[in-house]
Amino acid sequence: MKVKHFLRRVAAALLMTLLLALIPAPVAASQQSISRQQRDEIAQELKGRSANATVLIGDSANHPTVISNHVDTKDGKAKPISVHRLFPIASLEKGITGVALQQQFNKGALLPKTKLSKFLPQVDNSDRITVFHLLTHTSGLADAHNIAPAPIKTTAGNVRFTEHNYRVVNRDPGVWFYANVNYGLIAIMISKVTHQSYHQYVEDHIIKANHISGMKFFEQLKSNKDVTPVLVKENFILDPHESNSWRYLQREMSAEYGAGQIMTTPMGYWQFIHRAILNRPSIRNQYRKATHEVKTEPAYYNGFYLKPDELHANGFTDGYTCTVYTNLANRHTFVVFSNNISLQKCRDLAANINRIYNR
Repeated sequence: MKVKHFLRRVAAALLMTLLLALIPAPVAASQQSISRQQRDEIAQELKGRSANATVLIGDSANHPTVISNHVDTKDGKAKPISVHRLFPIASLEKGITGVALQQQFNKGALLPKTKLSKFLPQVDNSDRITVFHLLTHTSGLADAHNIAPAPIKTTAGNVRFTEHNYRVVNRDPGVWFYANVNYGLIAIMISKVTHQSYHQYVEDHIIKANHISGMKFFEQLKSNKDVTPVLVKENFILDPHESNSWRYLQREMSAEYGAGQIMTTPMGYWQFIHRAILNRPSIRNQYRKATHEVKTEPAYYNGFYLKPDELHANGFTDGYTCTVYTNLANRHTFVVFSNNISLQKCRDLAANINRIYNR
């Protein structure tokens, strides 16, 4: 009996050991995580600049730290920007198009030296423009119009508008001239080599492939009820005859195929940076290499401005501003979303946050 009792105790002990082994061990806090002092300094930056803004900050090993500030308005306190509410990210979409293009480079479907004329010979000067010129904004092309006559919600409409929405400002490519049409033409080329619409390709190979939630193209929305509202006065500067703010925003976005048609939540864009770039070794290493090798002035590659081991980008449209910084070496990342400050103020704010976080 004593032997049986002893064996039962041994079996129970072994079972308990096995069960404990199956319980995940707690993950140690990252050495790179943001400190309380840094959080307080960033919160003070937002308050000092009267920015109705939300910052997501951290590294890929952790969920982001969220720092928000909301300001007084005529009708009371404005709501802080939710990390789960849609926001028009404007030019931050270029980074998404850039990842889609990098995927084509990796497959050999497109190359930096590929001529635009191979796919779009009808574009003026296309025999002198390469994919590299497009992705670095050195193609010599400029946007003809910054707003479409009406919202464009079909692939055919987007392609037709983009193919004609340019003017040649430099017939000798190589000089910087920022233009949305560069990334619109890249989007068309991606569609041609993948035999999918650009939007469908992004949906399948970036959004779904990386399990990103809260990222949509504007034509997928029936209304703007799920979109973060702006706190600045609407001016309809591109068309004073327009009076519907949602229609006006859609018309602006329609002129930015591949460059400004995405709505995403702050959390959705955070997921994109980490899951589509930082957690993809080949993509991350290729971008890191580009930060040291691309010598355009300013240095720009696949949707991002470059500094050694660092990417950053800005987005602005009608009172919405956003910025992203990510360090490809230590994975320090933050995004800023605001609905009441100018692009320049957002840039200055982000530069200070970057200094605080990476000092």
